[in-house]
Amino acid sequence: MPVFNAREVLRPFANLFKKPDKIRLPKVEPECPVDYAWRSVDPDAIPILRRIATVFIESCFNPFIIAMFDDLKTATSIVNDTVPRLLYIAGYFIDVSLANTEIDLGCTCAVVQTQIFGQVMRFTSTYMELKEWSSLEPAMYCIQQILLALSKMRGTKLDSLSENVLSNLFYDGDALDLFVKLCRVYRPTKMRRQCLEQIARLADTFLNTLKAYAESKSGMYIKKKIKRSAKKKAVNDASQPSVSDEPVAANGDMDEDETKEPSVPDSDGELEDSGNEGGVSSDDENIDTEQMVERSFDFARFENAFAVNEVAKSFTNLLAPPSAMEY
Repeated sequence: MPVFNAREVLRPFANLFKKPDKIRLPKVEPECPVDYAWRSVDPDAIPILRRIATVFIESCFNPFIIAMFDDLKTATSIVNDTVPRLLYIAGYFIDVSLANTEIDLGCTCAVVQTQIFGQVMRFTSTYMELKEWSSLEPAMYCIQQILLALSKMRGTKLDSLSENVLSNLFYDGDALDLFVKLCRVYRPTKMRRQCLEQIARLADTFLNTLKAYAESKSGMYIKKKIKRSAKKKAVNDASQPSVSDEPVAANGDMDEDETKEPSVPDSDGELEDSGNEGGVSSDDENIDTEQMVERSFDFARFENAFAVNEVAKSFTNLLAPPSAMEY
């Protein structure tokens, strides 16, 4: 007859209701794990890989890239694995074509066209606003290679294409501001050192390309969105326009050569009538409106936007030795 011991039977349930000293939370795996490990490549395989890349670029790179970016127009979200990988692949094959002098520059001209280049710029701006740092890095790498390709196309048979894309890029003031914001976005606790290195390479490539383009032009203009401060006054005669204040640029500087324009009326398109028989009311209301203006571009003044404390503080992290945890 077996001996029944109640203590041994209830032992597995002894600590069931005991509160643990430390609660162990499950580890949350990243949604898009990236493998940054370095792996050695067989030297005999390098010529084969180079030959395969050359054949792919010369045969079907342009149709492939055009089809892939056309599919992205119907995508509901760009925060996924597909878009960053496509941006990295596009930048990588441009990098390969620039390193190989035997490959014609026209084999990768699909990426540098205004339509696809504009998509890449929008992806970069979206990743920066959403703080998708892992996706921002390949987007910046793609932009850097596109700028290098455009610089190399100048003076060749593709000079007209390069001129058209660069003129549209440098005419847009918001696009120029994007590169300044990228230099101020680095956070050591949230971003990898390699991301900061990519930011530095992109800024250097962008400034060199912009300087060379500006020096080749006798005059350069950009389209800039500025804020105008106007006063809406209650007047007796609705047809009499109120006088606006001096226009204030986005950087806070006053434009002396810019002419004054009538103030913008309210949303109804009519000026408010206070019923004051004396004419102008003593209560004035300031209205800030945004307008697009065209102004002359000064490269030296724009370059000073990078020489700020926030950018210098970020780039000083490159002077420190890399942490052993990153390798």
